[in-house]
Amino acid sequence: MPAWMRQRVGDFDRAVQLRTCPRCDAKILHGLDSDRAGVPVRCDLTPLDEVGEAIAVITNRATYDLIPGRGRRELEPRSAWHISRPRRYPVIAIHKCGQPLPETKTFDEIEGKRKADEEAPPF
Repeated sequence: MPAWMRQRVGDFDRAVQLRTCPRCDAKILHGLDSDRAGVPVRCDLTPLDEVGEAIAVITNRATYDLIPGRGRRELEPRSAWHISRPRRYPVIAIHKCGQPLPETKTFDEIEGKRKADEEAPPF
């Protein structure tokens, strides 16, 4: 393989790479979203819980599974079928400059805090 081609192969690999957003200088994950006719996507680094993913979808941001494979990680688009099933991988959302997704807590964490507050008196 010629040297110029070896240099360019990494640009078209499915492996996710840590990069900087060219617009806002935030740290992002960059990679292709499929093996065939893959589209380059930029994703935020923060993994989402179920509530965070719901907020991402409502605000028109695609979400992706961050799948380990062959010594690297790849992005796989999530559909309604994936969202309704138990999670197997970390979930991340498309990056939008200056619009980070809010940190969320699951309903179980919120309920656990309420129960702990009710059991222990403040004095």
